[in-house]
Amino acid sequence: MVVPGPGAGSVAPLPGFRTWNTFLQEVQRTRTPRSVTFSSAIRNFAKIHGTDQIVDLLKNTVVATIGPVTADAARQLGIAVTIQPKTYTVPALVDAIAAHYAATTTTKTA
Repeated sequence: MVVPGPGAGSVAPLPGFRTWNTFLQEVQRTRTPRSVTFSSAIRNFAKIHGTDQIVDLLKNTVVATIGPVTADAARQLGIAVTIQPKTYTVPALVDAIAAHYAATTTTKTA
């Protein structure tokens, strides 16, 4: 899981969340996750934590998936996908997330 880092276009690990349960507890408390990434485990994640709860918690969150199979699974669950790299690798996913936030920052400051 990554979020925008301190510099424009940089990405950093999300601090403080060692498990999904800790992440979910924080999301429920603050309702302000900025982004979350998914690999192929999205269906199991939704099954374990409840699809309706996950869809509700992620409705205002930037969701990034590593490829089209995961993106399709997310959409079938009702999770909107914001970012999907053209190449299905972790480095490409990180680059796509950084590009998304760089574009968002540029748009807001322009």
